[in-house]
Amino acid sequence: MTQYVYAIRAAGYVKIGISANPILRLNKIQSDCPFPATLESMIEGDVELEQSLHKRFRKYLAKGEWYECQGEVLSWLQNLPKHKAPEQNTTPLQKWLNANKMTKTDFAKAAGVSRMHLWRILNGDNSLSVSMLEKVSIATDGKVKVAELLPREAA
Repeated sequence: MTQYVYAIRAAGYVKIGISANPILRLNKIQSDCPFPATLESMIEGDVELEQSLHKRFRKYLAKGEWYECQGEVLSWLQNLPKHKAPEQNTTPLQKWLNANKMTKTDFAKAAGVSRMHLWRILNGDNSLSVSMLEKVSIATDGKVKVAELLPREAA
C-alpha cells in the first residue's frame, strides 16, 4: 500500500505525519482541532522519511508530531509541491463550512452533534439517523439539505 508523508498546517504549526490516506487524516485532525487545518502537501514516502524529518526539525517541535512553522520547517514547507483538493470531492456541507469560515468543531457545537458524528457525515457514513442529519441541515439555515448529507448511493 502506498504511504504518504504529509504536512498539515494549523494556527502557526505544521503536523508532519504518514498515512495511506492523508485526506481522511486531515478530516480527522480537523474534527479535533479548534483552528482551520489545511493539507499543505503530501509526498510518497515511508516511515524512514517521516522519522528523518522529525529528527531534522526537532528543535521546532511543539508537541507530538506538531512543529512550529518557522525557520527550516517553513522553508521546507514552502518548497514542497502544494496540495490542491479537487473541488468535486468537496461535499455541500464542507463548501458551506468553508464559505462561512466555520471550523468543524464550532459547527458541531452549533448543530448539537458530536465532532465524530460530523466527521462521519462529511465522510459519507450511512448509519446516521435522519434526525441527526436534520439537525445539521437546520444549523445551515436549510442551505444544505438532508438529501445532500446522505451518501450518494443512499440519496
